Amino acid sequence: MMSITLTAAQQVARQAVTEQISRLVHGVYVYASMLVVLAWTTPFAVDHPRVYWGCAACMASGAAVRLALRLFWERWRGAFLETMLLTAVGLTSAPSGLLYLCSLLYYGFEDWTFTVLLIWTVGGASGSMVSFALTLRLLVLHVVLLLVPALGLGLWQGDTRGITFAIGTMVLVVFLLTQGVWLNRAYLKQLEDRAMEEARLRELELAKAAAEAANVAKSLFLANMSHEIRTPMHVVMGMAQVVLAGELPAESRENVEAIHGASETLLHVLNEILDFSKVEAGKVELERAPIGLRRMLEELRLTVRPLATLKGLPLEWTVEDGVPEHVTGDAVRLRQVLMNLLGNAVKFTAAGAVGLRVAREPGGEALRFTVTDSGIGIPVDKQKLIFEAFAQADGSVTRRFGGTGLGLAISAKLVALMGGSLTVRSEVGKGSEFWFAVCLPESAAASVEVPEQAAARERTGLRLLLAEDNAVSQRVAVALLGKRGHHVTVVANGVAAIAAWEREEFDALLMDNQMPEMGGLEAVREIREREAKLNRRRTPAVMLTASAMRGDRERFLDGGVDGYLAKPFRAEELYAAIAEATAPPGCATQ
Repeated sequence: MMSITLTAAQQVARQAVTEQISRLVHGVYVYASMLVVLAWTTPFAVDHPRVYWGCAACMASGAAVRLALRLFWERWRGAFLETMLLTAVGLTSAPSGLLYLCSLLYYGFEDWTFTVLLIWTVGGASGSMVSFALTLRLLVLHVVLLLVPALGLGLWQGDTRGITFAIGTMVLVVFLLTQGVWLNRAYLKQLEDRAMEEARLRELELAKAAAEAANVAKSLFLANMSHEIRTPMHVVMGMAQVVLAGELPAESRENVEAIHGASETLLHVLNEILDFSKVEAGKVELERAPIGLRRMLEELRLTVRPLATLKGLPLEWTVEDGVPEHVTGDAVRLRQVLMNLLGNAVKFTAAGAVGLRVAREPGGEALRFTVTDSGIGIPVDKQKLIFEAFAQADGSVTRRFGGTGLGLAISAKLVALMGGSLTVRSEVGKGSEFWFAVCLPESAAASVEVPEQAAARERTGLRLLLAEDNAVSQRVAVALLGKRGHHVTVVANGVAAIAAWEREEFDALLMDNQMPEMGGLEAVREIREREAKLNRRRTPAVMLTASAMRGDRERFLDGGVDGYLAKPFRAEELYAAIAEATAPPGCATQ
């Protein structure tokens, strides 16, 4: 607030000076008109030429000073600027007052010349109240030089007309000064309000720019952290999968499975943080595509059942008859919400049961999804808190059950994007019920490939080129691909990948993106250009990368890549990506 006040005060002073000087320049026309009218309608210039032309010269000097102020005032500061302002006013107000005084001396109260000057002086004095209200010192100087000499002459004459004239002039002086003070305060208050508003707007603009810069920095930080975390996680998960695929003693298998499970949990936490960042920034866009809803729900049940079985919890799974087989919506986000709710239900339930019920809402295309559990429950006063980021209903929950506190916040925002609202009803010690209803229009049969079809379509013994600079990641990929009988040529960067592609034909290219000398996307673009020039067969390319932020997939696909897989990935996902990229055109997945 202090910075706003100081800036506003400086702005007020600057604007006041600017407007005051502008008004002084405009006042030159008033004084010029006075001389013209006086010479045209009265004999003053003829009767008293020295006084008339002396005053005219003085006024011209004042006009020159006012013009100089308008042009050069920003170069002048402090006492010199104030002196120039007083000089400019004095050189015009003093001769005006002198002319007024002389007309009274020369012609008396009844003469036409005095009447003209009286009318002009009173009108000019009233106008000056507005012109000089920004600077009270100038107003006082102008009024004193213009009216006080004539006032003194009226008192000096001492007769009835003189005293009456002096009293009237005194009233005018007092009126001008009091009204000038009031106008001065009003003008300054207006300027101060304007300056404060401008200062606030500037601070808001600066704050907005800082927030945008911080948001960009946050996005870059998240992208870098995502990449740096995903690469070693890929190694851990990949090597665990390679080891688990071989023969192991029972105890060793349990240990490796624990490592693999922990890495899966860590990947889930990382994905939650990235998802929340995307949702918070408003960068999540829902797809509208056919969904095999009942098949998706069955796959979800098969995923959740082992988790529930480990805790001895039965799954109460109900999909009512009115639920269509196929709908239109975002399958990935719908599955994410349901998996989060079901995962929480299993996590927070020690005994009883966990259930999912899907039913059609009466009179429309909306479907209602309800997840129930008989777990620890949520206090009524905390039921809104759980939908906030990084929040738990009880601090001890984090210690007992773990989690980031982001799952429900993400789910609530995703449901809102779908046009619904995530609601909870819960009682401590008796369990919870979460539900939401979203519009999922029934659609024609979705083209969904079942695992058996994917397995039948997969080709073995492919010649693959792997571009990967991390030695351990190379070992992971070679081991996983070798189990499918693929022959893998390994290079460490994009330059070597292009050279290897030129030497021999490959069935597919597997490219990491961030590599020394040349990245994977740059290498693929170069290969696409050479394919066109040489009229060579297009080699499918799959990007295997730790770049998993919003827009990365689209950026790679637009760059000539045929498939995208974010690290860390499961062996089945790698096999499926290669199968899809190398499938004949008629067998590609929809």
